[in-house]
Amino acid sequence: MRVFVTGASGHIRLALVQELLAAGHEVVGLARSDASATAVAAAGAQVHRGDLDDSAGLQDAASGADAHTQQLLNWHPSGPSMLEDLDSGHYFTHSGARQRLTDA
Repeated sequence: MRVFVTGASGHIRLALVQELLAAGHEVVGLARSDASATAVAAAGAQVHRGDLDDSAGLQDAASGADAHTQQLLNWHPSGPSMLEDLDSGHYFTHSGARQRLTDA
């Protein structure tokens, strides 16, 4: 599965990126800064430079994705695998960016 992850360099989402890659998924991570891009690339994911305010950039980054995740809710490191939520079809989005991601 190809997964588009925004905020991919954040603590929780970087863990998600690593878990997705370990499970054999292809990951594209959105990164705003050079430091974020470096962290996403070091994890082994493809990097797309941009931000949530750029609708055209989001559309480009999300093209071909089977799923996207923008924000994880109710996740704790000692809890169930993040992939359980992804595999069950629950894709989480931040309400402020929902329309731009939906349009992408």
